[in-house]
Amino acid sequence: LLADVNGWFATTSRFHAVDPSRIFDTRPAEAQGAVAVVKQKYGGATELRVKVTAVSGVPATGVAGVSLNVTATEPDGSGFVTVYPCGTRPGASNLNFVTGQTVPNAVIAPVSAAGEICLYANANTHLLADVNGWIGT
Repeated sequence: LLADVNGWFATTSRFHAVDPSRIFDTRPAEAQGAVAVVKQKYGGATELRVKVTAVSGVPATGVAGVSLNVTATEPDGSGFVTVYPCGTRPGASNLNFVTGQTVPNAVIAPVSAAGEICLYANANTHLLADVNGWIGT
């Protein structure tokens, strides 16, 4: 076991840890998670939009961002995933993968005013995410 510390939050911070739980999983043979999504690979023009507030310990309002573990699995080609608050997609990726890999990564993502995040993959891949905390406004 190897663990790296990325940082910490003071007890007076706006970060609120929650018990880790699956938000969604796009693989057909796996359980949905807290939010139902279309069970398919996402990539290219097919963006995944997911409501992440009012589920799995994240409140309905007062949420600026969520702390996630996002995984790309069973990709058809090499590519990347970007997680963002919907709208204009940023130019940076949150995780990168090659054909056949399963790659998880910690992501802190801002949420849209509607409480949603969008996931864009440039190559077809299954996506899943677990939430482990949220950041208040």
